[in-house]
Amino acid sequence: MKPIIIDKKHEEQINEILALSQEKLRVRTIENYNELVKMIKSKIKHIKICKSAWDKCEIAVHCGHEHSFSSAYKYAPMGTYAKIRFRKDGKGRLIEVGRSDCTKSDCDYIILTDRAKEAIMREAGVTNYKLE
Repeated sequence: MKPIIIDKKHEEQINEILALSQEKLRVRTIENYNELVKMIKSKIKHIKICKSAWDKCEIAVHCGHEHSFSSAYKYAPMGTYAKIRFRKDGKGRLIEVGRSDCTKSDCDYIILTDRAKEAIMREAGVTNYKLE
């Protein structure tokens, strides 16, 4: 999949990709562009760094991992996930959409570069922090 900038200009294209990847599915799905943006914002709202520090950082959001399933449920519960990679301009690019097992603990994640980690520490007021 070619990376797609996540903005209003590409909303229709993102909605098409979400619809194609989920086709006839009705549960544990990412419904549309607005829901995807809401999920992304909820993951990164506490990370206060400049846009350029987000360069090459990656996040994944997964719909369904927050649900619990009884042991009598005999199938692997699946949910939709989306992976987003950021560029220097601070805009996220949708790089992957798919379905995966909801019971995994690594469904949602944020991968920060060393530059982003240092920016977080500067924002927190830690001045003598160096990554090795």
